[in-house]
Amino acid sequence: MRGKRGNTFIIVMLILILLLLLVIFLTIIYISPSFGGGEGLVKKTRDGVEDTATKIEEKFGTFKGERIEELKPEQLPIGADSGRVLYNIENETLTLMNHERTRRNFGALRLDERIANVAFTHSREMNLNDYINHTNLASKGPGDRISDQEIFALCSSENIYFIESREPRENLAERAVQGWLDSPGHRKNLLDPNITTAGIGIYCQDRKCYVTANHICTKTALQEELQDRYVYFFSLYPEEINFNTKVMANFDLSLTTRADLYIVPDKEQYLNYVDRQEYLFSKQYLDVEGIRDTVVVEKGYGLMVIPSSDGEIRIQLEYS
Repeated sequence: MRGKRGNTFIIVMLILILLLLLVIFLTIIYISPSFGGGEGLVKKTRDGVEDTATKIEEKFGTFKGERIEELKPEQLPIGADSGRVLYNIENETLTLMNHERTRRNFGALRLDERIANVAFTHSREMNLNDYINHTNLASKGPGDRISDQEIFALCSSENIYFIESREPRENLAERAVQGWLDSPGHRKNLLDPNITTAGIGIYCQDRKCYVTANHICTKTALQEELQDRYVYFFSLYPEEINFNTKVMANFDLSLTTRADLYIVPDKEQYLNYVDRQEYLFSKQYLDVEGIRDTVVVEKGYGLMVIPSSDGEIRIQLEYS
């Protein structure tokens, strides 16, 4: 009797072990995409924002990156939102963006913490309210959100990346940048030769991560024919910018004739000069053919040019 009971016990244990192995095998099939039995990483596409996790895995294989620890608020640089605890991943994202730009002979983007704060706020709002869109819940687009913070920008654009997975932070920077490169609209924004400055904001909660990249233009150029006996006015602060804050204007100016140049606080001074009245200026450059300088300008400021003869003027402007 004891022998039969012992055999029955062994058979029952073997059956339990086989059942356990079957459960483990089915679990592996469900989790791992390499078995073809499941999706592996949970992927979503919403509101036209493309999730490219599958494409990245096909190109580079499954990521085995290390989890990046969050920073403490006191470790963040001055000006950074205290919630930007994934600052290291944000910097890594910008570094990879600049790598893609410089290898194509485009200029590297400068980091602006104010822009990064705008991007972070949008990522956090999308996460907490479970949506993906370039327009926020207040119906404001990227340009509006940047303007609300009185950030001087001649143009603006935005890229968004979303992922939901078991380990969404792993290789998040690589996934986001590759995702943007694989999407025509995002690729155009990332490789736009006109953008000069950017900020990255990342917000993760549980299995979801949202990455927002905001970019702005701060350079412009103009070229115009000049005629003797005429006076010219060139705005240094575009009227379409709906706020007035001081900004540094770096200009590189060249002429094919000699001229007197004046930095004036508004167009009225230019009109006063034309009417032979007294006029105000903050800086002057007399009888020059070219000049490089940096001036602080506000709304209304402009450059008054009085050529000595017919010629041409070229101006490269960059704001900071």
